[in-house]
Amino acid sequence: DQNCGSQGNACAGGQQCAGGRCLGNTICDDVLRNTLTDLDHCGECNHKCSDGLICDKGQCKKGNGQAYCSGNKVTMGTVDRCSSCSDKCSDSLICKDNACVTGVGMTYCSGNTINTLNDVDHCGSCNHKCANGQICSEGTCKAGNGVMYCNGVKINSTQDSAHCSGCGNLCPAGSKCGMTSSLVACNEGVGSTYCSGIQRNTSNDSAHCGQCGKKCGVGQICQFGTCQTGTGATICDGKSVNTSNDSAHCGQCGKKCGVGQICKSSTCQSGTGATYCDGKSVNISNDFANCGQCGRTTAHKMCKDGGFIDPSVGGTVYFGKYNGSPIQWYILDNDTVNHRLMLLARDVLEMMQRYHTESETITWEQSTIRSWLNGYGSSENKQSEDYTSSNFIKSAFTDEEKAKIPKVTVVNDDNPQYNTPGGNNTLDYVFLLSINEVKTLLPPYVDPENNMCTKILCLGACWWLRSPGENSSLASFVDSAGGLGSQGIEVKLHGL
Repeated sequence: DQNCGSQGNACAGGQQCAGGRCLGNTICDDVLRNTLTDLDHCGECNHKCSDGLICDKGQCKKGNGQAYCSGNKVTMGTVDRCSSCSDKCSDSLICKDNACVTGVGMTYCSGNTINTLNDVDHCGSCNHKCANGQICSEGTCKAGNGVMYCNGVKINSTQDSAHCSGCGNLCPAGSKCGMTSSLVACNEGVGSTYCSGIQRNTSNDSAHCGQCGKKCGVGQICQFGTCQTGTGATICDGKSVNTSNDSAHCGQCGKKCGVGQICKSSTCQSGTGATYCDGKSVNISNDFANCGQCGRTTAHKMCKDGGFIDPSVGGTVYFGKYNGSPIQWYILDNDTVNHRLMLLARDVLEMMQRYHTESETITWEQSTIRSWLNGYGSSENKQSEDYTSSNFIKSAFTDEEKAKIPKVTVVNDDNPQYNTPGGNNTLDYVFLLSINEVKTLLPPYVDPENNMCTKILCLGACWWLRSPGENSSLASFVDSAGGLGSQGIEVKLHGL
């Protein structure tokens, strides 16, 4: 680098000679840049590479590495962007030297990114599944230790104490599977391990006490890997339970009380009401997922007094919890064809949720309250707020309950009085009622004889509707006395 491009032209520290030019650490707009690799200053200050081109030794060209695509920095030379920003390799093809070709490695299988070098479900090619007891290595199914199938269950033989170093090799009591001097073996000790692919703790799990599959007897719990006399707080199949009052594990892991029984003092006794199922507080009198017995459920029915009944419009049902309290819902509609109930919370569940976090023209589709109710990401609302972690549906319902909630088409009519556009129809799990739904699905606003609002509308607080008000910066509502506010109020207002 002492004669870069010409005799005696020495490159400065932090630079190297490339193509007859000294490139590398260079001050561009008062900021130190590396013109060898910088996409925005490639070869010289402010020379930005075009989409799909990397910067290599001060030249913009095709290759593997970072490049711009539609203004975003991405990695080129992958199955997503093999030779250009839009060049996505088809299923079973890998990207090699910026071309989609047949081979083994990162590829797509049925739309999912897969590495056929080591995937036991797609070993060497898409959908080529290795046989029981075989791992996938370098795209070939062979004997060895690692991820494999045993009796149809995917496990890792280097850490699974039910299949240690091979299918069916159960570690003896008081030991667990692990690596010793690069060898897979059962080593003395209890604690965190895997049993047929599921993480367990053999020191305190009364269904896997000291050994995978070793269940403690009635009136025993697991302590330090041995079954000891006693009932109470313990672990059953990885779940924290109390065998003295859990009706799914009464006196022993897996001992379920019968229909119409609950667990008291470690024995099943006649009765329904508050109890525990798999460590969760439930009421088997009205819990649809645990109706009369832990785990007893059926489709298209309600639970009442521990038995199943057909749902009826105007009735109520308990479903989910919010802030620790069970949610009671009014049944507004029963779609017997699709087996769906349309529900309205009996109480106002959240007093401080704005319809939208900023004062601006808005529709239900773009509102932040829709994203908060359903747990949508930043792309679903006008303020780009991300509600995937903190939201209503996640707080109110278990995964089992969420699976029962269908995603339905929500029709967003214009305001019937002011003709304010309601916006596009949406697909949602949870939604606010519209003005038209209030008029058609709820009883009349007032009792004509007593001039009193109906029971459903008298919630003692205002609640939002999804319909716009007299203009698109207002949202309609129902007031605390049951009156319909079709003119709307400010979308950023707190207190509804």
